[in-house]
Amino acid sequence: MESLVLACTHCGGKHAISASEEISAIFAAYITGSREAACMASKCLFAEATLKGAPEVVQHYQEISARFPPTPDVLIRQWEALKDHDTWDDLHNIKMHTLVLTGKEDVLIHPAPLLSLVDIPVFVYKNLKRKFERNIEK
Repeated sequence: MESLVLACTHCGGKHAISASEEISAIFAAYITGSREAACMASKCLFAEATLKGAPEVVQHYQEISARFPPTPDVLIRQWEALKDHDTWDDLHNIKMHTLVLTGKEDVLIHPAPLLSLVDIPVFVYKNLKRKFERNIEK
């Protein structure tokens, strides 16, 4: 392996910052697979600014999720991994170039623990959505 990408994740264990009880309850309900729970899951997946300021993005995500829903088994395994893993003691084994991606306002996986892993300058991209849209149009 030549490189690694860590995106919207944390090392778990005592170094993790847990989601709020409200967000945890919403995500736990999401694994039931109900349509109502899937709609509520948007609160776990989007920042408040996106929920209020770009509802079309949320709606588009919900439409795609409805067409290609994850299985309950996948959601259960993801939830268990979020709650139970601890890789902190293994991080020193990463010896390759690593791209670290996180959302400044992520409510499910707090960005601070992931950013604490970075021992190089951090570049913050603002308005990344617009940058992606411009690249997609080209």
